[in-house]
Amino acid sequence: MDRDRANLLARLADSEAYLRASAAAYDSGFEAEANRLAVTLRVLLYDNKNSQSLLSLLGVKDQLLFVDTAREINQLNMMPTLSLVSLRFTYGVGGRYEPRGNPEDWGETMPRQSRGFEDWWKQVVIKRGEDTWVRRQLVLVLAHKEGGAHVDPKLDAWFDDLVNRNGLGLMSFHGEIEEPFEGSPVAASVRQMVSEVQQTLDNYRSLLT
Repeated sequence: MDRDRANLLARLADSEAYLRASAAAYDSGFEAEANRLAVTLRVLLYDNKNSQSLLSLLGVKDQLLFVDTAREINQLNMMPTLSLVSLRFTYGVGGRYEPRGNPEDWGETMPRQSRGFEDWWKQVVIKRGEDTWVRRQLVLVLAHKEGGAHVDPKLDAWFDDLVNRNGLGLMSFHGEIEEPFEGSPVAASVRQMVSEVQQTLDNYRSLLT
């Protein structure tokens, strides 16, 4: 039996509640909650030959312009670039990767852009030299391989390098101590994507009734 629209909208409400709860847990310091955020983003957004995303089932995904809070990436810059992440320094403690924050809090000081889904989903958001990663890769590695919905027996080499081996090479200093930034740039990026998706859904609430 096909789901009716009321049932699909109920599942959307569930997914938005999951995002709020997991985002709150992430923001309170439980970084691993990014895996569950990625699973919910997958449910909302990811289409393949075997399944449709919830927003596609609702018939709205291609009608939405997704809020894009990413900094512009200079393709000529060979330094590591994290377009969805801030580098937070705390005196006497060190540095940490953090999501940029809720676009609603920025007012007019930081303009926001909007993109169609495919441009948003496949936009480069991490760059290191000639290596680049897009939103889609970051969501799916957490959802499919790092414990969101499944733990893959093999680590993706790029993920291991970025997250476990300080592949971006960014260091913080406090006193005479030099240490890699704490946290995962992938998890922080996915957390920022959640803010973008939440704002996008709010912007199109009239289509989601």
